[in-house]
Amino acid sequence: MLSSTLGTERLTCSRRALFGAASTMGGAMALGLKVDSMAHDGPHEFTADELAQIDEVVTGFLDSSGTPGAIVGIWIPERGDLVRTYGVSNVESGAAPAEGDTFRIASNTKTFVATLLLQLVDDGLISLDTPISEFDFGFPRSETTTLAQLLGMTSGIFSYTEDETFAAEYVANPMMPFTPEEALEIARGHDPYFAPGEGIHYSDTNTIIAGKIAEQLTGASLPDLLVERIFAPELLHSTSFPVNDPTMPEPYLSGYTPPAGDRPMANATESNPDVGWAAGAMISNLDDLRVWVELLATGALLSPETQAARMDFTPMAEGSPVRYGLGIMELLGFYGHNGGIAGYSTIMLHDPGDGTTIVIATNLSDEHGGGADSIALGLIQLLMPERIPGSSTPLASPAASPVSS
Repeated sequence: MLSSTLGTERLTCSRRALFGAASTMGGAMALGLKVDSMAHDGPHEFTADELAQIDEVVTGFLDSSGTPGAIVGIWIPERGDLVRTYGVSNVESGAAPAEGDTFRIASNTKTFVATLLLQLVDDGLISLDTPISEFDFGFPRSETTTLAQLLGMTSGIFSYTEDETFAAEYVANPMMPFTPEEALEIARGHDPYFAPGEGIHYSDTNTIIAGKIAEQLTGASLPDLLVERIFAPELLHSTSFPVNDPTMPEPYLSGYTPPAGDRPMANATESNPDVGWAAGAMISNLDDLRVWVELLATGALLSPETQAARMDFTPMAEGSPVRYGLGIMELLGFYGHNGGIAGYSTIMLHDPGDGTTIVIATNLSDEHGGGADSIALGLIQLLMPERIPGSSTPLASPAASPVSS
């Protein structure tokens, strides 16, 4: 769900500096896919053939997966900039997605929470080697489990979202009452995957603990900390961390869960954000994620030393193209993250070397996501095949997901 299926003076490169102060199912085939072009005016334009091929990648995935709609942004310096919407946002009304629609970003939330913790490292309030035993969460081996291991998914702590009872209840009712404390209680009821530092396993519990640590260190709530330190100063006006509020800020992309067995596709636009909390509660939109992923990948909000520690990556599995750092994913030379939650699948990627950015949101997902990942992989293979040496097999499929839970 949340699972993805990715004391030195802080630098001040911000959204204001980057973009200026004014930046302000039925199956899809049965619905009839709509493609709305909103290519930005500017010096970079894809060729007509490239545009047609981009459309083919996206609509082909929507057709094959039954996903109602998608919002896609691609920015490649000196080559092309494109924002397009596809299909429908709301199956019931037939309304199309819009460029400014908000959507749930699921595990992309982890990149914000991890950045906050790393800022607290830079502020001297905690170190990456601090054991979580200092915060009394009641997990075994807390004395040898560090903040770095939480953020890097190497703590071995069980992910509460992999508990079968929890997963069944969440799929049946995304509005289910839930608290971060319940997430920790579920995780404590399971054996660790491995001893701290002796493996890697993506765990939503890690980020719940990290969020609680931030609150204990500062005495402020996690949402308030994110507003104060990241959302407001970086002008992320469409980004929020809702608490006990299932509604979406307008305008929004409607979200749906896929049919399963006797259960039809269902509208899951409204869900309890407290189920994901630090691991996946946040809401954003295409423009804000474009800004955020560049700040994230370049380390603009951290000291150079802390960013270097963040970018010490570990492969998610033997032979995997995905590596994980401290609350950040690396895939095919891109840095960012992905996320899946009831109704929504998202991915954001940026390459600081050549400036390329990709942000995608789709509106059909269970707790594992995957749709946005598939489209991103297909577009990378189309537009940047050199990043995938020796690969002639299409990477995009309804099941493709770069980061496993």
